[in-house]
Amino acid sequence: MRRFPLVVVAGCLLALTACSTPPAPEPTVTTLPGPTITPTLTSTPTPTPTVNAALAPFMSQKLKWKKCEGDLECTTLLVPLDYAAPQYSKLKIAVIRRTATNTKKHKNAIVVNPGGPGGSGLDYVANSSTIVGSSVSKTFDVVGFDPRGVGRSSPIKCLTAAQSDRFYASDGSPDSDAEATAVFLIGKEFAKICEYSDPTILGFLGTRESAQDMDILRAALGQKQLNYVGKSYGTSLGTQYAKQFPTKVGRFVLDGAIDPSLDADAFAAGQATGFERALQAFLKDCVQRSSCALGRSVTKAQDRLNVFFRQLDATPEQVGNRKLTEALGTLGVAASLYSTDSWGTLRKALAQGLRGDGRGLLALADYYSSRNDDGTYADNSLDAFYAITCI
Repeated sequence: MRRFPLVVVAGCLLALTACSTPPAPEPTVTTLPGPTITPTLTSTPTPTPTVNAALAPFMSQKLKWKKCEGDLECTTLLVPLDYAAPQYSKLKIAVIRRTATNTKKHKNAIVVNPGGPGGSGLDYVANSSTIVGSSVSKTFDVVGFDPRGVGRSSPIKCLTAAQSDRFYASDGSPDSDAEATAVFLIGKEFAKICEYSDPTILGFLGTRESAQDMDILRAALGQKQLNYVGKSYGTSLGTQYAKQFPTKVGRFVLDGAIDPSLDADAFAAGQATGFERALQAFLKDCVQRSSCALGRSVTKAQDRLNVFFRQLDATPEQVGNRKLTEALGTLGVAASLYSTDSWGTLRKALAQGLRGDGRGLLALADYYSSRNDDGTYADNSLDAFYAITCI
């Protein structure tokens, strides 16, 4: 019997024919427990690289903050496109901060990253006041930024809205050589489009460059050391920063750390295990509720879900002028497994889907992919994810 999480992982890794070992994108989190800020890095650091004199203007820049998003403040940080030749082209990095609530005891700032790659630090800070605990937010500013190529920081743009629709809807669990070839060609097309979309910036969107941007941000914030909270891919970014700037590491929290030693297969297997556990937890809860349309036992619920996705694979459900494919249905379910807060919505969407009404699952997939009702996409997270991880 085909296990559902393998379908999830196949869908998440659809275009990796041109990539190496990227982590899966994370949804925007709006409510998080407040972590305690404690040092976590104990590995032997590498020497701090020699500072290029041409970086001096970047390291000494003064940020000009303006009110934004209600009571928050925004600014723009200038960084070099190419750190090997910083005197030439520049990029603009969008930055936001939620200032400490107790200005009399203000201590410093904490830079945060929600993951991805492709996650917006601006949206992360704007949408949540609980990224850190209240005792921390009283005395520390919480600072977010869109990494280069993401959101409002010189965003990379690869696919049109129609091409993004096709990508998300494509078969993520090929059952034949022909379907496998189609998946490969879609990934190849994505890579080619991205390669030619903006060749000037494309080669400078790596984690290493974003870590260097963070050090310029640290200096612009007036910090001798960087305090940092990174989640999922944000842990890779934090690890890269610590590797490049070991003497600048302040208090670091790496939540959901990614093991940099894993290859693509091992990483995918780990994700499959994670989705399997999350799905089983959801099913166990679902079957105890009268609103669960999957049955009254976990085994029956799993079987019913597998049948449902096989049916979508054979005959997608029509939703207006769109179709709920197996891949989109899978994405809708997977997007709801990150938090128990989404389980009620998922139960309702699955009940609708089992009746032939795919609107609920399609809405969950659209929410995850930031697709607007008019067919446009609210951000470039899909493009940024593959541009950053595949180059």
